[in-house]
Amino acid sequence: MTKGNDFFFGEYSTLDGIPSFSLITLCKLAGRVPSRFFTDCLNRFLLENNNALLAQDGSTESSISELVGKLDSDGIGSVHIYERLDGNQCVKGELGCDLILANGVLSIHGFWTTNSEQHASIAVNNLLVPLYLKGLSNRIHLRQDENMLVPLTTGTSKIHRNEILNIFRLLEYGDGVYRGSEKNRQKLDEHARQLDICRLISEKNLSWVESQNLYRKEVGMYL
Repeated sequence: MTKGNDFFFGEYSTLDGIPSFSLITLCKLAGRVPSRFFTDCLNRFLLENNNALLAQDGSTESSISELVGKLDSDGIGSVHIYERLDGNQCVKGELGCDLILANGVLSIHGFWTTNSEQHASIAVNNLLVPLYLKGLSNRIHLRQDENMLVPLTTGTSKIHRNEILNIFRLLEYGDGVYRGSEKNRQKLDEHARQLDICRLISEKNLSWVESQNLYRKEVGMYL
């Protein structure tokens, strides 16, 4: 592991040629500057560092909301969601998220897993909701292996149910958290409704703050 320093991003560690920051650090930096400037800084850093950057946070509070909110939507070509096995050893896999930008890949590793109802809700609220609210749902692809990307379709609430199930099935736990009782099935419907609200809000061409406020009003839940 080596150390590096950037005039904007500050100190960072590099492992196997990939610079790494804490997700919290990137979110704080994103909140201090305009969206266009932050996106430009990310692309400049990617160009100078092998076209790769990793943001990670192993806590249950890890959310991409602030980070995604500060990126230009048009600057995100696609989003890849996949299983990762290099995280918390107490769980059988977590979800990872790659944002494909003009000059490289911003990989985000948070604690997003589906071994319990609580963790499944965290994955929906802290990973999927920001992506859908940003209007990126039609750019999401599921990486089933290194060479296969499957697009995630969007549309009605029923389809959103399928999208959630397909994402969760990337992990060994699968969609088991939604099975076994009417309460569990209702939780899936609730999560699908959240994503549908996000999709509808994203079509209104609002600012990120306005979108967040409207989502909170509609759902009664903070991102």
